[in-house]
Amino acid sequence: MEKCPRVLIVNAQSMYKKNATGITLQSIWSGWDADCLFEVYSDPVVMDQCNQRIKSYCIPPSYIIRFSRGKAAQSINSNIKAASTQQSSNNKIKSYLRQFAVCTLDSISVKLDKSTIDAIRDFHPQVIYTLGASVSIMRLVNQLSMQLNIPVIMHFMDNWAEHIQWEDNPLLSLYKSSLKKKMLACIKRCKLVVTISSSMAEAYHEKFQKETLVLMNTVDLSKFKGSASKPTGITHFVYAGGLHLDRWKALKEIAEAIKKTDGKGILDIFTSKDSIELYHSNFKMLPVAFHEAVPHEHINEVYQKADVLVHTEVQSEKMKGFFKYSISTKIPEYLATEKPILFYGPQDMKLFEYLLQNRVALMASAKEELQCCVNRLVSDEDFTEMCENARCLAEKNHCASENQIKLYNAIETVLLNS
Repeated sequence: MEKCPRVLIVNAQSMYKKNATGITLQSIWSGWDADCLFEVYSDPVVMDQCNQRIKSYCIPPSYIIRFSRGKAAQSINSNIKAASTQQSSNNKIKSYLRQFAVCTLDSISVKLDKSTIDAIRDFHPQVIYTLGASVSIMRLVNQLSMQLNIPVIMHFMDNWAEHIQWEDNPLLSLYKSSLKKKMLACIKRCKLVVTISSSMAEAYHEKFQKETLVLMNTVDLSKFKGSASKPTGITHFVYAGGLHLDRWKALKEIAEAIKKTDGKGILDIFTSKDSIELYHSNFKMLPVAFHEAVPHEHINEVYQKADVLVHTEVQSEKMKGFFKYSISTKIPEYLATEKPILFYGPQDMKLFEYLLQNRVALMASAKEELQCCVNRLVSDEDFTEMCENARCLAEKNHCASENQIKLYNAIETVLLNS
C-alpha cells in the first residue's frame, strides 16, 4: 500500500485488549502504516503490550466510572453474574439491575483531556473509524467529526443497531432510544458503513442508504495451517472461547451427545479461569475436560491437537437477534486449519447459511441433528473435501492482506469524495 490515510480510531475498548474484538482489530489494521493510526478509547484494561505499535490514548475516567471499577463494585458485579447462571426470578431481577447499571455508565459523557486533544490535532486525522455500540463513544465520535470536519466510518460487527444483547430488559427502553439516536447522528456523518457479512451489507444499505463495504473477520492464513492431530482412538472436540451469553448451555448439549457415543469422544473446553469456576459444575458426569485459555499467539497449538473444532451460537430468542449477521473471530481461524468443524446454533442465523452453503462444516440446529453430526465425527468417515473447502473459503473471504487492501481502497475513495 502507498502512504496510508491518517485514521483516528475511537472505541470503548482498545484494539490491544486481549479479547476477540481486539484480535480482529489488530488483524484489520496490522498492514497500516503505524504513524497513520491514532487510537482513543475509554475502557482501561490489561493491554497486549507485545503487539502495541500505534499511538494509543485512554480517556481519563470520571469519578463515577472510577468508583464502578473499584474492588467493591467489581465484587458485586461478579456475584450477580455468577447468580444469573441459576434460574430464579430474584436472580433475574438482579441481572436486570446489573445491566441497567452497565448501560447507565455507558451513557455518561466522556471528555478528552487537553493533552489528548492537542495530540489529535497534531496528528491531523482525515477520517474517524469506530465500532460504535456505545452511547458515550458515539457522542464523542460525532463531536470530533464536527470539530475536525472529517467523515466517519462505522464498522458493525454485530446487529446492535436493531437488537442489543439485553433486548428483553424492561429497564433499558430509554437507553436503547439513546443508543439509536446517537447511532443515527453518527450515520449522518458517515461516508461508509463497514459490515461483517454480505447479508448485513444488504440489510444496512437499505436501512441507512449509505455505501457499504463487506469486511469479514480476517486472519493471517500462514499462522493457521499445520500438521494433523495424531489418532488416539478418542475424538477430541475442541472449543476455545467464552462460556458467557448462554454458550455453556449449547456446549453442555454437545457434551451430552458425545456421551452417547460410549467413550469415543471428549469435549475439550479452553476458556478463562473465571468461566471455568462459574460454569464447570454444569458439566458434571459428562465427557468434558476444562483447560485454561492460552494466549492468542499460541491458539493454533490448541487447534492442531483437535480432531474437531466446535463453534456454537445461542438458541435463545432474546440473543439471536443481536448475532443475526455476526461471524465469530474464531470462524476464519477454524476454516484456515483444514480441520473438521462442528457448528451448533440457530438455523435462521446468517452464519449458519454461510457455512452450510459453502459446505465447510457439519451443521446442526437441533439435538437430533447434533447427535447425528457427533456420531459421524467419531466414525471413520472421510471429511477431506469439506476441510479443503474450508481452507479455500478462508483464502477467498478472510485473508488479512486482501481485506486490508479492500479497506485501504475504500477509505481512499471516501476521502476523494469528501
